[in-house]
Amino acid sequence: MKNCHFFLLAAVVVVAAGCVKEPPPVVVRPLPGACSLDVPAAGAGVSKAQAVRIEGWAFNTLSQTVPKEVEIIFTTQDGRTSKSVKAERDLKRPDVASIFKNPTLEAAGYSVDVTLGDLPEGTYSVAVAQKDENRILFCQTPSVVQVVN
Repeated sequence: MKNCHFFLLAAVVVVAAGCVKEPPPVVVRPLPGACSLDVPAAGAGVSKAQAVRIEGWAFNTLSQTVPKEVEIIFTTQDGRTSKSVKAERDLKRPDVASIFKNPTLEAAGYSVDVTLGDLPEGTYSVAVAQKDENRILFCQTPSVVQVVN
């Protein structure tokens, strides 16, 4: 009877070992989102007490379409503090359509007036989250904004 248990245990170990698979490799690809923050100018000082106008453009480079929604994300350099604001899809951008040779991209513009008074003073990177029906494309702009008193 002892030998029977040993063979049964050995069979379970062999079967279980065959079921364990290595995780798939991680594939890093650039996201198909293009964006720009045009206003305020890169490095501009933004007062905590006043509303600031945010303007730019965003689109999906693979489908050549504009997102249904856009959020602007301000994040401190250490990543500890951030704020997200929903932008309006109301800014016409014929310059973007012309540069990328696609008339659909005239609707790629976004804008929002926002007060950053709830953020601590400091340097913030600016990213754009583009939301479509089934995904969010994240685009990091090279722009930074200085929040000051």
